[in-house]
Amino acid sequence: MAYLAVRALYRAANRFFHRYVAPRPAEDILTIVAASIATGVSAQGMWRFSGDVLGFDGPLRLLLFAFIEVAVITSAVRARRNMRENYSAGIDGIAVWTLTGLSAVLSSMDARSLAEAVFRLAAPLVAAWLWERGMAIERHRITGRHRINWRLTPERMLVRVGLAEVSDRTASEVDAHRRLT
Repeated sequence: MAYLAVRALYRAANRFFHRYVAPRPAEDILTIVAASIATGVSAQGMWRFSGDVLGFDGPLRLLLFAFIEVAVITSAVRARRNMRENYSAGIDGIAVWTLTGLSAVLSSMDARSLAEAVFRLAAPLVAAWLWERGMAIERHRITGRHRINWRLTPERMLVRVGLAEVSDRTASEVDAHRRLT
């Protein structure tokens, strides 16, 4: 029976790996691992916060301590789907950052030292940053363009002032044209 159980577990893990893990790039897998660790850090802080500050105990504490982390994950999944369909994370992308910041602040409020508070603040924000960078890479891959094109660049300012030339003309050609006009 033990052999059959181990064999079934191995086959299930192998199917899971080949279906969900192998096709993904390494940076996506590492982002998921980092986000899971950060969610654990934040959830542990929220566990203490819900018990010490809010006074929850028993089943109520078990049901309510990680509601923000679940909302962050839900918003991140929705934002990724929205980005694939509309090329923008939309309101769900804003919700990821807002809920992550709220979770970081609340979980750090019950810290026992300054170092612990900084760690509890940093962990969820780093996970959100990794998520954002993964979305930017995917957005660039789908659309083929960069996120932003600046209208005011040093090159454009120098052309406007007259210190640079838009075309490939040399200084002597520009001088000759100026004299002719």
